[in-house]
Amino acid sequence: MPREINKQMARRCLGFLLVAVALLYSPSLRNGFTFDDRYFVKAEPNPGQLNPMTSELLPVRDYFNESYSRPLHKFGHEYRPVSTYSFALVYHVFGRHFKSAPLGESLPQHALNLICHLIAILLVYQLLRRFPTTRWAALGGAAVFGVHSIHSEAVVWIVGRCELFAFSFGCAGVLLALRGIRKSDFKSRILSLAAANLLFFLAFCSKENSLAWPPALLMILLAQERVAAGETILAWKRLKSLALPVIQASALPVIVFFLLRGNMIDQLEQAASLPNIMANPLAHVSFFERFLTGVMINGYGLFLTLFPFKLACDYQFAVFPTLDRFYDPRFLLSLAALLSVLVGGLACLRRKPLLFVAMTIFLGFSFLISNIPVAIGIPFAERLYYTPSLALSFVVAHAIQAPYAEDRFRKFFFLFLGVWMVFASAKIVERSLLWKDDRTLYTNDIEVQPRSSRLHYKMADFAMFDGDTEKQFYHMQQAFLLKPEVARAWLRFAWFLEDPSQSLEATLRGLAAAEGGEQKYKFHLQWTRANEFKTLKKSSSEQLSRKLALKELKALLADAALRKELRELLADNPPAVGNWYEASALLARQGEFAPAEACLREGLEASEISSAPHRFHLHWALAHNLMTQEKFSEAKDEFEALVYEDSARVRQNLENLRHLQATENGAQAFLSVLNTGVELEPTEPLWALYRGLLEVELGNDKDARDSLERAIHGLTEHPRLEEARLALQELPAGS
Repeated sequence: MPREINKQMARRCLGFLLVAVALLYSPSLRNGFTFDDRYFVKAEPNPGQLNPMTSELLPVRDYFNESYSRPLHKFGHEYRPVSTYSFALVYHVFGRHFKSAPLGESLPQHALNLICHLIAILLVYQLLRRFPTTRWAALGGAAVFGVHSIHSEAVVWIVGRCELFAFSFGCAGVLLALRGIRKSDFKSRILSLAAANLLFFLAFCSKENSLAWPPALLMILLAQERVAAGETILAWKRLKSLALPVIQASALPVIVFFLLRGNMIDQLEQAASLPNIMANPLAHVSFFERFLTGVMINGYGLFLTLFPFKLACDYQFAVFPTLDRFYDPRFLLSLAALLSVLVGGLACLRRKPLLFVAMTIFLGFSFLISNIPVAIGIPFAERLYYTPSLALSFVVAHAIQAPYAEDRFRKFFFLFLGVWMVFASAKIVERSLLWKDDRTLYTNDIEVQPRSSRLHYKMADFAMFDGDTEKQFYHMQQAFLLKPEVARAWLRFAWFLEDPSQSLEATLRGLAAAEGGEQKYKFHLQWTRANEFKTLKKSSSEQLSRKLALKELKALLADAALRKELRELLADNPPAVGNWYEASALLARQGEFAPAEACLREGLEASEISSAPHRFHLHWALAHNLMTQEKFSEAKDEFEALVYEDSARVRQNLENLRHLQATENGAQAFLSVLNTGVELEPTEPLWALYRGLLEVELGNDKDARDSLERAIHGLTEHPRLEEARLALQELPAGS
């Protein structure tokens, strides 16, 4: 056993460890917004589209009333208000002031993640010291936690802060609870347990999987019980008495968390739905299949906890096969490994408490994220093992201070540990550099994870931007072949194909797949089918193709439930809101003005959810549509609303409104628009010019003279300026 060091030396070693870990992760400080960071963290994910949760610093209570996925849609069930608030707070305190500088907005976010990881290392050291461990053993366990490369995703990916907060607040809560439980002074005990309650609450509101901390606290208390040989069963009987302080430390935050989460779910505009099949296929299979596959994936998580050297950013659709037979060797091997951990940990309760705690931490936390008790958003992710991997620190701490039969065994262990830490450190630096941007990350990880359809789709997008159609087709084909029975794969394939007849065939196959449960993509497939009918080469069936396209669109508009689903689907992808505009144009060209109006109104509702840039065009088209249907009062209201929303844009398009003067009602609507413009911008001569010329046609000579004089005085150049001068000269002298 290595000779024990004093407290001062331990502090120096701990400081050196923190500096070393900070240097390993320092390349991540130069990274931008990668993967989902753009949607959950960045204040402006797309030009003109603001993140409703971070672009403005809302009152704290608003974050506790919203879903974590609110930046994407309004029906997510994830509840992580503390993490979301931290994204917004860091942006408003630091990021927005340096937004114009390179990486100015992302640097503070990455820095906070790194600081959280360094704090987590200190907490691990303190937690290990709560057991009969030497300072060397605690330092070794903390070092393994600090350089464990499975943590790289949580640290270098800004969204990984959910895991960092959940761990740090939860571990700090356990330390304070242990301190309070051991205190004999009533006041000190109450203060410590109250602080533990607060920290547990912050952990729960950072990430849901932190709910495993109270049971972990119970197992830690059990492991700290000193029992004599042969009295292991007696220790288990102590659980009832040990449960009381755990309840005192965590019951209130658990109750408050579920009440707040329930309130958030009650406010959702649509009931929380299952994760889509591309994100987590395990949410769409039977419990038996989910159990078998979950055990296999958890076994892989155990392997990656021990050997974290083959890492990738995506483990979603098609990466893991869905198992359906209990005698599948992958299930049996994983089950054997997990049962070995369970049985071995239980056997160590009396003599080797560190190994018992390691077992409870790994199995307890990984069980919640295994998809076995309930399907979560994804089948697997490295960041989810940030807390379960703490188990390895306990194992290493035990091994450092354990007695060895021969000295060569100790040397072999330390040699193996040193090599492991060197490779893990190198992997951290590599991953920190790879998370620089999406292209760098995906280009590397597609080689590591060739079964990721998501990565193939991303690479196809990059190839499209580069104009490399051959590479684009390759990645699209690979993504498609991974799971050809999935509607989304057919949809993406249909979009890629240039031949309308081939695209139509792919779309029809996709619709057949959508009937099997992927209703989310039904609209996109139906829209694509209608579009392919419309764009087929001219032939004897051209008229039939047009009729089929119109029939398809009308069927969509007649289904109220589908329309609601469409609004939320299109809100996930703001540019897709323009589909409604295109559909209305197609219908209007065929004289179907009422369905065209319905299309435009659906598009406007979708744009309200997503703040889409198409909103102005949709209002503009709706106003014209209403005029065509002779709904003059509604049209006037639409035009006036347009002026209030974007007067400069309407002013630039006044010439396009002159056709309204063809009818009396149209002229009155146009006049109302102009009057509103004059009211909002009284010094803008363009409004006066068009109003004056319109007043001339309507015979309002006095109003026409006032407007024309103001326009001629304010304008120096305009195509209709000479027309205004002539009209003014022709007005009666007394007007």
